[in-house]
Amino acid sequence: MPGLMDALNIARTGMAVNRKSMEVTGNNIANVNTPGYSEQTAEAKSVPGVESEGLTFGQGVNVEEISRAEDIFIEDQLKNAEEKSGRTGAKSAPLAELEQVFSVEGDNLATKMEEFFASWDDLAQNPGGEVERSQVIQRGKNVVSAFDEVHRKLDTVKSNINASLRSEVETINSKLGEVADLNTKIANAEATGRNAHTAKDEREMLLRDLSEKAGVNTYKGKNDMVSVALFGGQVLVQGQEANQLEYDSDTNNISVNTGASKTELGKSDLGGALKGKLQVRDEVLPDVEKQVETLRHDLVTEVNAQHQKGYGLDGETGREFFSRDRFVVNDSSKPSPDSIVDTNLTDNSHIDIDVGSDTQEIEFNGSHDQNGDGQLNLQEMRDAINQQQDIGAQASVWKDDSGGYRLSIASEDKDENVQVSHDQNLTDISFSNDEERDAAPYQMEVSITDTSHVAAGFAPGAPGDNRNAQEMANLSDQETVNGNFSFVDYYGKISGDVGIEVNQNQMNKESSQDSLTQLKNRREAKEGVSLKESMLDLTRYQKGFQAAAQYMSKVDQMMQSLMGVAR
Repeated sequence: MPGLMDALNIARTGMAVNRKSMEVTGNNIANVNTPGYSEQTAEAKSVPGVESEGLTFGQGVNVEEISRAEDIFIEDQLKNAEEKSGRTGAKSAPLAELEQVFSVEGDNLATKMEEFFASWDDLAQNPGGEVERSQVIQRGKNVVSAFDEVHRKLDTVKSNINASLRSEVETINSKLGEVADLNTKIANAEATGRNAHTAKDEREMLLRDLSEKAGVNTYKGKNDMVSVALFGGQVLVQGQEANQLEYDSDTNNISVNTGASKTELGKSDLGGALKGKLQVRDEVLPDVEKQVETLRHDLVTEVNAQHQKGYGLDGETGREFFSRDRFVVNDSSKPSPDSIVDTNLTDNSHIDIDVGSDTQEIEFNGSHDQNGDGQLNLQEMRDAINQQQDIGAQASVWKDDSGGYRLSIASEDKDENVQVSHDQNLTDISFSNDEERDAAPYQMEVSITDTSHVAAGFAPGAPGDNRNAQEMANLSDQETVNGNFSFVDYYGKISGDVGIEVNQNQMNKESSQDSLTQLKNRREAKEGVSLKESMLDLTRYQKGFQAAAQYMSKVDQMMQSLMGVAR
């Protein structure tokens, strides 16, 4: 039959359990503002009773374990929300930079183009004026400088993204190493019967950070160790081992190095901040650059085509106003557009035009000899090329500022290079392929240096003729870019497209932040420390401790009484 000693033990266990519970609650209160801290609870369990005379008597209480609040479903949702927040947040800075490049306020590319066409309008008022002609040339140079400035700023945006990617990779590698170390610490603690709640809190915070920066999936294995993998399946952490991400400064690509092999990663393999920055660098920026090149290409094409129709004060015509990098250029200047290209038409001479991966053979025969002299001249060769369907290239004859005429062949797609070869029957012409085309952006510059070469009129030797200058000024309002936009309107389209991208990302960012905040609040409600509840728990444990102490005091008095009887 249980006796007073058993009663003392019950009192002792009651005091011990309440004391330990107060310590755990106090630790919760101390960590109420610790990021990622999960509430801990002293789990009490009744000691198995003993039977005596058909009755079961309790033996007190013990703390079986200190548990950690955890909701796997909420934690997974948090990681997903962190990934979305990291992706949209990372896009904000480069998109803001991009928006500044195409600002509609102040002095920009649009104003330079407007000023350029306004200078032609001024020239139309005084077609023989030296000042007006100089202004046309200078305003043309201002347009060139404005395009160059846009490209320089776009390159800066790209460089800033690459620098931030390199920094992100270094940070991610550090966190991967920490996760592997915590895996080891947690496994060792649990193998010896100790809890590793603090280490698990730290690891959970690191996993959220990794989700925000790179987008990861996590899997729990034996000994409570966590494996970490990218969305593409590439393993970053396996137990106690961590792989490393590598950033290649030459290619600006990211890969994962497992030690035995290296795998290059694409946007689909990544998430979070890395994916957001890659999306801006590899999707948004190239699209903007392509639009800028479309604007530049069409501006040069339209201005040159109009300028070549007019005459300078020296009575010459056919000059281009803007020169630009050509894909293929005839390196043999001819004195006139009808300069003969020595070719034997009876042998069906030909050239091969290679645009990208598609090669077209252009044959020259008697049907192309418009003058009937048995030979081809530059203009006839140009027309023969342009009569071909779907070759992806366009030929033109133009006059440079030195007075020589050239035949050039350019791709209709500015992103494609052109290679040209010819057979042995074309003996008086050679093509030089621009091998540096791929290494440099599409460039332009003002090819007119002499004011007398500015073609203001349609008639030679008529300094008062302003018709071509007026036609040039009218280009400003014509829908010449892609057949739908004026030059300034197309700049506005580029600016508008960037603005839409910025606004859409801002909305996505705010939405993801709201979702993240809600999930953090849910986590705090389920796993975090509630000061109100903790204060109530302290009072409850204090009362329990006091009651157990009083019980022990009563048992002690009973023992003293019993001892007194014995005496």
